[in-house]
Amino acid sequence: MGYEVTTFKVTWGLPPKARLRLKSNGNADIQKVNAIVASLIATCKINSVEPYAWMKATLKAIATGHPQSRIDKLLPWSFGRTS
Repeated sequence: MGYEVTTFKVTWGLPPKARLRLKSNGNADIQKVNAIVASLIATCKINSVEPYAWMKATLKAIATGHPQSRIDKLLPWSFGRTS
């Protein structure tokens, strides 16, 4: 991956048991995926979006052919807003 995932604030925002699960697995790829998902969930919460509803709608939109040129409409801060 060509980007750095900074997770300090996101990780410490999780409940202690969730933090333990993130650190207990030694697989670096799994940890990166966990960090990305935790970051997406935190971004949803910051933008007052319910994470499960956003993820479900976003994955459904991608699966049904949402155009790449309008990917910005799928981001958490755009979810549920019409323009």
